[in-house]
Amino acid sequence: MEDLDKLKILIVDDETDVLKVLKERLEVAGMKRIATAQSREKAEKKTREEHFDVIIADMYMEEENSGYLLTERFSDLSPLVIVITGYKNEREFRKFLADSLRAGAYACVDKTEEDACDQVVRAIQEGIKGLKSKNVHVHRDSKYISDNFNELVKQYPGQYVAVLDERVVGVGTDYDELAREMVDTYPFVRITIASVPGEERRVG
Repeated sequence: MEDLDKLKILIVDDETDVLKVLKERLEVAGMKRIATAQSREKAEKKTREEHFDVIIADMYMEEENSGYLLTERFSDLSPLVIVITGYKNEREFRKFLADSLRAGAYACVDKTEEDACDQVVRAIQEGIKGLKSKNVHVHRDSKYISDNFNELVKQYPGQYVAVLDERVVGVGTDYDELAREMVDTYPFVRITIASVPGEERRVG
């Protein structure tokens, strides 16, 4: 599938073996930009530092509700969240599935199943087809530009800025060139690009 190698993925699980096996399987499927974290705290730190198109998170880690907290938070940060669990009981798994979907997950996978890694790959391949059509970031990033207008004018007068996840991820003097660069770097999301006026247009 086109652009899979540009997909930025974060896998969150407190089991080292799970991280290793799943990362290797995703790499075989053509996904190369993969980061890992072994706790909710470390995962949240990574998401503050960079954008991820897909986040795969274990439901239960250092805290009983770690996965739910991650799912709720990540569904606002990343358009595609896949949760995994080691539930043995079918009734419990059904409840887990319903709760995860309500929290914003795109798909849920039982990692005890033999083809669990393949299920995750299929979920990613299907899920990314609709990523660009979602406007998860647009309102928040537009508000970031409005709230930080003076600071942007001070730092980037007379330039265009590209904003994603409330961070400036690109700057340039030519809109089309910057737009092409952002599409190449972040092919699965819409980037908010704004024109920053010169210093004379600062407010206040």
